[in-house]
Amino acid sequence: MTRKSPANRIRRTAGACLIAVTMAAIPAMAQTVRQPDTVLLNDAIWLGSSDRMADLLTSQPPEYLRSVAQGGQPPFLARLGKLAFRSPFVVGGRAGRLGLSCNTCHPNGGANADFFVEGLSDRPGSVDVTHAFWNRRADDGFFNPVNVPSLRGARLTAPYGRDGRFASLAEFTRHVIVTEFGGDEPEPLILDALVAYQLDLALLPNPLVDAGGQLAAAALPLARAAAGLFARDCGSCHGPDGGFVDGRRHDVGTDGHFDTPVLLGLAESAPYFHDGRAADLAAVVDHFDEVWSLGYDLDERRAVIAYLEAVGAVDRRREPVTLSATVAALQDFAALVREPLKSEDAALVDLVVDMVRLEIGRLHQRFPAPEHGAARETIGGWAHALRRVARLAEQGAFPAARTALVGWHANVADSWPSLETVARTSLFNPRAIPPGG
Repeated sequence: MTRKSPANRIRRTAGACLIAVTMAAIPAMAQTVRQPDTVLLNDAIWLGSSDRMADLLTSQPPEYLRSVAQGGQPPFLARLGKLAFRSPFVVGGRAGRLGLSCNTCHPNGGANADFFVEGLSDRPGSVDVTHAFWNRRADDGFFNPVNVPSLRGARLTAPYGRDGRFASLAEFTRHVIVTEFGGDEPEPLILDALVAYQLDLALLPNPLVDAGGQLAAAALPLARAAAGLFARDCGSCHGPDGGFVDGRRHDVGTDGHFDTPVLLGLAESAPYFHDGRAADLAAVVDHFDEVWSLGYDLDERRAVIAYLEAVGAVDRRREPVTLSATVAALQDFAALVREPLKSEDAALVDLVVDMVRLEIGRLHQRFPAPEHGAARETIGGWAHALRRVARLAEQGAFPAARTALVGWHANVADSWPSLETVARTSLFNPRAIPPGG
């Protein structure tokens, strides 16, 4: 595996590679980004709703993977992709230096409807990705924000990109990293891993729609009554038997030809259309009623909205970010190191360890108060110990590195419960987060 010199990659080495990011560290030319006093690996600077900051930092869209839903588990490549998906190392460029990762915009594969950058967004959930702020070579000279899409069910929704120009996920993913955000060319293994993870992202369960795309008995009678009306006016592009998507581009009166979006999971991906011009499904129906001269009366309009709400429903919108789940994720990410240790690939060990240490940094930042000193010391010890695994691998001492990794897992399992004693005063508790983050 070919690696760039570590000097050319983003490094966070304050303390035990534990990030204590303040806005004073952000370059002067990046000051269009909203600047709260404290951030979690800069995640908070991308959130446009300060009054909801506590909820946004302590809950997240649920993870739902096809492999797990089918009773299995993600393979190594998809698990590596999940870690890379969360890493600013991968995005690179200014975005990476500011802490942005794929997961920032697409948490657990969903759509971050609160993503906002002052001067680059016209509403929460949108961003101009052809702006010099990200990559001056990709600047098109227009202010044209696009809506952040959900990536759930990506294996079913080719082509990719809002305008459907990319036939494959690999091509699209590379474009986002290199062209939109000005990052380095992704290493083949990392690109393959990102694709594998995205292909494993599944649409959230919807008890109101059966396997054939028909509304179940649990759906409201008003929604079921609109099935025929929907089929007449919308079914050619959003046929229920085709997963409510046709894989083509259309001009629907939104200033160009754009990829047909899947309707499943709409509940978690507002606003709508490629540029987010429709705040809700009522605005979507009003748009088509006007553009196509459908002539809906009030009852028909309500019925079609109800139908879309039923088709787009999800079984849950968000789940809490907990200490136990965060530690379990760290242990799973660290377990990825076993594979390159077996194959004695020191470069890959180093890369995975670096990305896991950033995740440890996120946990460290959840304990900012003076009384959290012992917790920070414990977490810092995890980061130091994991770095030792990589150093042993760099020295070719692979048996010792494997033993050290086993010891790391044992240490985390033994020591993390001590963090529970102060978790209620940490940033896992929404009440511990001051207004504005």
